[in-house]
Amino acid sequence: MINNKSLLWGIIIILIGVFFLLQSLNIINENISIWSFWPIIFVLIGFNLISRNIHSIFFALLFISLGVLLILKNLEILNIGFNLFKIYFAIFFIYLGIVIIFGISKFKNSRFSLNISNDKSCINTVNIFSSTEKEIDNSELNGINFLNIFGDSNFKINNFYSSKDTININGLNIFGDTKIYIKKEIFNEYSFVDNSKVIFGSIKVDDELKSLGSIVKSKKIVFESLTIFGDIKVFLI
Repeated sequence: MINNKSLLWGIIIILIGVFFLLQSLNIINENISIWSFWPIIFVLIGFNLISRNIHSIFFALLFISLGVLLILKNLEILNIGFNLFKIYFAIFFIYLGIVIIFGISKFKNSRFSLNISNDKSCINTVNIFSSTEKEIDNSELNGINFLNIFGDSNFKINNFYSSKDTININGLNIFGDTKIYIKKEIFNEYSFVDNSKVIFGSIKVDDELKSLGSIVKSKKIVFESLTIFGDIKVFLI
């Protein structure tokens, strides 16, 4: 099995090789130095930090976005007229303040899984300054995972079959919104469990859905998400 350290160094060496290859083929201007890409270190650190814990996700996104912006600045693709390090330092303190106000334990226990796979029965969406609409109709569904950063996710669940007794809908919204529409007849077979948390936002679950979902059944749909500056809405159709 490849360990994280070997993977990190392997990726760095491959990227160096790709750079020199593209420069030899005149795809990259000869005036561009390989040192312009030194912020790739931040990107690699960010990917190494990603886990299910909300703290890790926050710092991973912080490092990855900082690295990408610095590379674009170095290549003069993006004209940034302010100090990026000061901006990110300020963002860190804002996040730290939110954690202190709402309690570290609340954040520690907030998890979401984004298990990207080729399994078509599991829907995975990542929206960064974008939106996604998915409709499930007479198809296999074993779970939904979403990540929205300045983005939106809309899911319409008409009918499905599953090999699991528990369908997990897990996600994270940061300045993002999620809307889920679920057909009423589904709750003849499933109960609904809402474990979502919202900070500086709102959550609205259809009152009839709360009533139907509260009836204990052997199968259930579990909705677990964390929203920071955003909205969650769950409707019956």
